[in-house]
Amino acid sequence: MLLRALFLCLAIATLGETLLAGAHALAQTALHRRALAALHTALTNAATAAQLQIAASAAAGNDPSFASPPPQSNCAHADDDGCAMTALAQMSFATPLPSPSETPCAGNCGAYLQGNDAVGEGRLYANVQLQVQLRSGETIARRAATLAFRTFRVPPYAALDGSR
Repeated sequence: MLLRALFLCLAIATLGETLLAGAHALAQTALHRRALAALHTALTNAATAAQLQIAASAAAGNDPSFASPPPQSNCAHADDDGCAMTALAQMSFATPLPSPSETPCAGNCGAYLQGNDAVGEGRLYANVQLQVQLRSGETIARRAATLAFRTFRVPPYAALDGSR
């Protein structure tokens, strides 16, 4: 009888531990998913800030590659105790690639529009370092991206071309 009671207690403890481990894994997965969503939002916000910075510099007649946007810090998830998860974005503009040499377009100028000197378009790359931190300061997600912008001498002055 004692052996049967000990076996039942061991079975209940094992079942409880399994349920607890499953709940922990589910919570970790939810936290990771929320952190990835915060990284995506932070990258979108950083791209918008960079585009506005480039456009403002170009509209003022300045070289936009010298003024990087300030670091951004946004609360990605708030709970009753305040901000539980913070998304941080640090951005710097990379050195633009040299302009392509002038190349005649032999009757098919539409195919050679991008990168042509006659179009008055330039390229500017922004390096973005993103991370998501918990309230304790622990970094739970990190990402680096390079954003490519097309720059113009007329409005809209800058357009997001993509990332690599």
